[in-house]
Amino acid sequence: MDVAALPLPGTQVTHPELLLASAVVLAATAIFWVATGRRRADDPSAGRGDRRRFRRGPYVTVNVDPIRCARFGYCEHEAPDVFQIRREGRLTYEDRVPVDEIEPVIRAVEVCPARAIVLGKIPGGE
Repeated sequence: MDVAALPLPGTQVTHPELLLASAVVLAATAIFWVATGRRRADDPSAGRGDRRRFRRGPYVTVNVDPIRCARFGYCEHEAPDVFQIRREGRLTYEDRVPVDEIEPVIRAVEVCPARAIVLGKIPGGE
């Protein structure tokens, strides 16, 4: 393929094959994130349906600032059930943790060198 035939960044691509391929990749990515029920650090709206939502009792919210997070992995070491760094370097995490399982997450907050992890309460929770 000739380099001159490639579209410039910011231009609209009109090739049906490229549009179809882009749509397939986007759909596969969306299905993956919904199916895993985990949340990416750089996408605060993803992964709301995790396996913990059916448990009873009070929860604590977990949020990671994607700008501050340097993905050192200390959080994954302290709380592997909550934090996980994927092979491609993305951090995923559970956005809600039951209060009775919060100790490892508190340790992760304390050891995070970037201070990127923030804990909070669910509004209207117990």
